[in-house]
Amino acid sequence: MPVSFLGGSGRARGPTATRKCMKCGYALLAEQSRCPECGESQARAAPRAKHLVVELHKQGPHAVWPVASRFVAMGVVAAAGPLAIILSFALALVLGLGGVPNFGAAIAWLMAPLPIVVLLSMPFGWGSIGGDESPVPVERARIFGVAIHKIALLLCPAWWCLAGLLLFGAASPAAIVLFIVSMFAAATSAYLHLCWLADLGLAISDEGPHRVLNICVGIAIICGIVALIAALFASTWGPTFLAVAFTVLAVVIGEISASVQLARDMLHTLVASYEEHARQQRRAARDAENERRFH
Repeated sequence: MPVSFLGGSGRARGPTATRKCMKCGYALLAEQSRCPECGESQARAAPRAKHLVVELHKQGPHAVWPVASRFVAMGVVAAAGPLAIILSFALALVLGLGGVPNFGAAIAWLMAPLPIVVLLSMPFGWGSIGGDESPVPVERARIFGVAIHKIALLLCPAWWCLAGLLLFGAASPAAIVLFIVSMFAAATSAYLHLCWLADLGLAISDEGPHRVLNICVGIAIICGIVALIAALFASTWGPTFLAVAFTVLAVVIGEISASVQLARDMLHTLVASYEEHARQQRRAARDAENERRFH
């Protein structure tokens, strides 16, 4: 058997397989488990940095800053409701200022920022994703030819209507009908908006928003089934209203968690864009040094 200068059995070796770093796009050999350029480990089953994100942060911080600022603002606004509830509890229990909000008031405070969150996620304006001038493409799902994010934006004021009815009461028949209509409109807006956030997540982060969407839909279905069974076996609508309350709470928490998650992922992308900019400067300095050395 002939001997190869490369060792082994003398069989000709083909070209070594290569792949790209999940974080910076640097060309790696197949057996390399860590990128020599950015130090990122490649042994992850579900990488956070996708191809589009790599291409986004390669455009530089000037391209990522507006997008990151938009998503951070969305996450901050979504978290304003829980922070306000925590602050009110702290002031009431520790300092004795004001009263502890009841369940309805707490849900209303959680609902109040959601229309602003929906507006911030829309694909228009400075730093938006998914529009005609978006730095990364986003699939736009449609219902009867209308994009789902537009329907979500049209219906999102129903959250404010629900919050007002929870805070000030819905005793009259007209207020009860308005409450039911607003609840269905807000639920539709929330579902379509979570679908839109999930589509954004597929373009700029991992599949976390899709998991949030599935969890919220699953909770809504389970609560609906349990409420229907309880209403059939008990002569009261109390379990139904309780199930509706838990469903609304799950949807609100889903909106908040998806927004905060996208904001976090865009901050990671912003940091990666600065790292990529620094690497480009180092490469340019090395090329200039080599140019001076050999010419």
